[in-house]
Amino acid sequence: MKLILLIAFRNIFRQKARSLFMGLGICFGVMIIVIGYSFSKGICLNIINQGVEGNLFGHFRVNMVEKNGQEERAVIRDKDKMATAIKGHLKNIRDVREALTTSVFAVGNRKGRIVGLTGIAEPYENMLKNLPLLEGDFKKFKNNEVENPLILSRPTAESLNVKVGDIVRIRVNTIYGQVQTAGLNIVAIVEIKNPLMNDAVQMALPLSDLKEILGYEPHEAGSFDIVLDRLDKTSDIIHYADDLHDQLLPEPVSISGVFNTEGISANGAVTGIQSNKVAIDLFKKYSGLTDAVIEAFMSGSGKAVIGMSLADKLNTSYGDKIKFLYNSKFGTQRIEIDLEVAGIINDSDKKIPYIAFINEKDFYRTYLNNLPEKMADSSYADIFSSDSPLVQGLTHSWKLADRTYTNVDLTKKQRNRRQNNTSTSPMLDIVTLQEGPYILFQLEAAINVMSIVTMLIIFSITLIGLLNTIRMNIRERTQEIGTVRALGMQKRLVVLTLVTEIGLLALFAAIFGIIFSYIAMDLLSMITFHPTDFVFIILFDNGHLKFIPTINTYVTHIFIIIILTILAAWSPSKKAVKKPVAEALGHYE
Repeated sequence: MKLILLIAFRNIFRQKARSLFMGLGICFGVMIIVIGYSFSKGICLNIINQGVEGNLFGHFRVNMVEKNGQEERAVIRDKDKMATAIKGHLKNIRDVREALTTSVFAVGNRKGRIVGLTGIAEPYENMLKNLPLLEGDFKKFKNNEVENPLILSRPTAESLNVKVGDIVRIRVNTIYGQVQTAGLNIVAIVEIKNPLMNDAVQMALPLSDLKEILGYEPHEAGSFDIVLDRLDKTSDIIHYADDLHDQLLPEPVSISGVFNTEGISANGAVTGIQSNKVAIDLFKKYSGLTDAVIEAFMSGSGKAVIGMSLADKLNTSYGDKIKFLYNSKFGTQRIEIDLEVAGIINDSDKKIPYIAFINEKDFYRTYLNNLPEKMADSSYADIFSSDSPLVQGLTHSWKLADRTYTNVDLTKKQRNRRQNNTSTSPMLDIVTLQEGPYILFQLEAAINVMSIVTMLIIFSITLIGLLNTIRMNIRERTQEIGTVRALGMQKRLVVLTLVTEIGLLALFAAIFGIIFSYIAMDLLSMITFHPTDFVFIILFDNGHLKFIPTINTYVTHIFIIIILTILAAWSPSKKAVKKPVAEALGHYE
């Protein structure tokens, strides 16, 4: 094999002109593939980045949904704690920003319709720079010079028959199910040229004002948009979302406070028992209580099961009333819960010091509306540790929804949650652009198909010319083949030498093709363009062409090109060595 490689190298450098022209053909084909594929990836990434930079959406979203009867409400109760958890679990994060959008019934001048209302968080500049102003003043929106300053898109303003200075009245349901009305003062009307923003900015209000209208507290958020710091390709969004999903695991939650009855008090904690059958069976086995007591405890309101040690401390028994008081994390009020003892557990061997169990519905009603200043953990009681036989049945910070990867599956999951979920536990869900505004990923797929088809057509034309050159090259070397055959080289080795020569030439040409394509992409990306039409704006990143090269893909392309050139050389090489030596030596082109 070493001899074959030496001969192949000698032939490449001996016939410089022939090798140069064949290599240029392969090099050009590789450049077309690399530049075209990288540009198509750049376009897709530009579209997503423009939406993210314009505050339209994040790369993916973290939602927290609570069940309120038959209605669902999107609310993250402790936004700072959740934001810290997200940043701690996912390192490649540039920003975790609040997101809030709702549908309202808006009434203008004798006209009304259902409109999407978006809350814009500070800083506003990124979004406002993508909104060409028709009339009004953005300063009034930024500086809150007027109450509830509103930005309208031109089609929305026309449908409501309003102009700058008018008041749009809205009717909306708060997160607590109450009907709320408000007057919004129009400070600007904009023209939406970016089709990605048509639905996102029908009406826009400062986020703080929208939160107040919908009933959110300052420490609460609707959801979080996650903006990645570095995004090399769109598929990375899915990987990072999956990674965060695996990290945001729910933990058992409780409330630390003080039990009180008839002047006797004891420090302790309250936790909840989930309402599903598995949790109830775990609690039944753990507590030793009868089915009747368990059923009354789970279905009633204000019922509690306590340990014998707490009952003795408070001097209480079945049916007695006790109070539980705790400090709220937000605010200065002291929360008071009235409980009735529905069961007592013999806790002499269970290590549950001064803990009361209540059902899931009662626990979340208190816990979510008034987050506790302090929670008990496994250092306080063994039942909160990961190896506790009861821990899976206790109330947790949230339930983690399964990840979905298509809009259809997301819709099914949400419908199933609304119809079949009877738990009052918050549901945490992570939704990416692939499931939400999935048209972006469909657009990426369409761009990829078009770019691949275009590249294949151009490369096929190049490859046909290249294959013809290879066949002519071998045909012209018939005398050379006859000479080495006359010297005693076997047919198999002659074929192997020719094929190795072509393969090496293809390899070197492909490597140079990648190098030249990177140089070309760097030079092209330095040119500044000034597009005005949106169709051309999406092609550029701040006025520059954007290329996203992916090494793994190009290695595959090089391998395919080498295989194709080897196959192209194999057939004429076999045919050439089959000629009798005398006929080959006398061959003339």
